[in-house]
Amino acid sequence: MQTNKILTMMKKNYYLLAIMLFGYSTINAQVGTGFEEIYGASIDYRDLGDPSVAHQLTNNMGQGVVNYTNLGGELGFNSMFTPTRTGAGGVSGLTDGDTVGVYNSSTVVNSTDVSSWSTGNAYIIEDTDGMLTITFDTVDLTGTTNPRFQMVLWVDSTTYEFTENANDRVYIRLDVDGGATHLDVLDTDGGGSGGSGSSGADMDSYQYFGNSVEYNLTNININLSGYIGKTVQLVIEADFNTTVERVIIDDILFTEGNNTVLGVSENKILENQLRVYPNPNKGMFTLNYTGNTALEQLSVFDITGKLIKSKTLKGFDKNQMFDFTNLDKGMYFLKIQTENSTISKRININ
Repeated sequence: MQTNKILTMMKKNYYLLAIMLFGYSTINAQVGTGFEEIYGASIDYRDLGDPSVAHQLTNNMGQGVVNYTNLGGELGFNSMFTPTRTGAGGVSGLTDGDTVGVYNSSTVVNSTDVSSWSTGNAYIIEDTDGMLTITFDTVDLTGTTNPRFQMVLWVDSTTYEFTENANDRVYIRLDVDGGATHLDVLDTDGGGSGGSGSSGADMDSYQYFGNSVEYNLTNININLSGYIGKTVQLVIEADFNTTVERVIIDDILFTEGNNTVLGVSENKILENQLRVYPNPNKGMFTLNYTGNTALEQLSVFDITGKLIKSKTLKGFDKNQMFDFTNLDKGMYFLKIQTENSTISKRININ
């Protein structure tokens, strides 16, 4: 399992470097992800790595997104696979095509969870045939007064067992100060040996504040006031071996209040002042801006997070036109940067 390094967030040129290299985010009124900036796939993810060796997963074009770099908006994350199973089905890992990564809700119509899942994108985990570990960017709670952690969780109704020499389990935790201590959010265990957390209750009997998490949309809400001045990092581990064992995570949020956002961040203000049109487009579009802070730079990334182009912006120009007709058709992300803020916009070139 990888642990992201922690840096103090810097302004201007150092801001992107910190985000890209270290996955660091500072909490204003809120920070999190609903996975909406990310391409919502409709094709199963197929791991190109060796399922017998622990390795970092990679994004594959058109498939579920398993890694995302924070471009100044939503939290970034990375995914890793660790082999744990030795049975006939276990050797395949994620190479056989599974719904793993970021998907949009319309792609899970064959699952009963679609009626309860909130609209938009979410990260889906199913049939991992080994341990999948998702590590999110580190969040700094310094300067907060009433921080909370929230997320939405869906778990399909199934039985967790000890099979193929590994136990079916889901373990969600917050690593405090780089893993010095752990705050367990959810810890389920199908029995037997294995798993990196404590041996929690079986999913069939696991409850969150008196309610079963199985076959229910669970709204997790945890007070982090005891961790002010520290850093926290969300880590999710999942290990199971059948398609009916499915977990969906969504609406991850670190806030200063209980279901409320105190104040409005500069990023949100900037987002409301910027519009890209037309969208979708053929590679030619206009950036419309109504703010009073000079725009500095526009960067274009593909869905894997690779930087494609970068252009200097014309300060306070209200309508700036761009010609990217030489790019391939597909989904791209624009990162627009001012002196103090950075946001991303999604465009579709068709």
